[in-house]
Amino acid sequence: MFVAYHSDYVVDIGDGHRFPMRKYGFVYDQLMAEGTLCAERVVAPEPVPVDSLLLVHHRDYVERFLAGDMTPREMRVLGLPWSAALVRRARLAVQGTLLASRLALRHGLAANLAGGSHHAFADHGEGFSVFHDIAVAVRVLQRDEGLQRAGIIDCDVHQGNGTAV
Repeated sequence: MFVAYHSDYVVDIGDGHRFPMRKYGFVYDQLMAEGTLCAERVVAPEPVPVDSLLLVHHRDYVERFLAGDMTPREMRVLGLPWSAALVRRARLAVQGTLLASRLALRHGLAANLAGGSHHAFADHGEGFSVFHDIAVAVRVLQRDEGLQRAGIIDCDVHQGNGTAV
């Protein structure tokens, strides 16, 4: 199985933050250590192009997030402290989901070790979700690959409110 992963999926959000950001690196390290994953099957994404984000998200939100021009309330709702590293991480995670989706269509199965940002809405981030990577991947595949339909199975313990809208 192919896996999308980038070391920049892990960014410093401060000690004691309730979001377990380091889990992405821990999962990668464990899969590699136990031999479940081999380096030849790991693909590193580049940051997603802004035009792909705009297939789902409002231009104003995307531009303000990329520039760090978010209000304190917006950042509280997002739940993560803004940084240039977080911007890069968010864009990498979206492209990782798109890359994994393309690989899954080609090879039958693939995964992204980040993503699943199902709380992001078109006009704002929420619940640690900056951009809705799954929705962006679907829209890009519809545009570029002729994808007709996609099913999103959300196995989280609570509703992915950005997907439900």
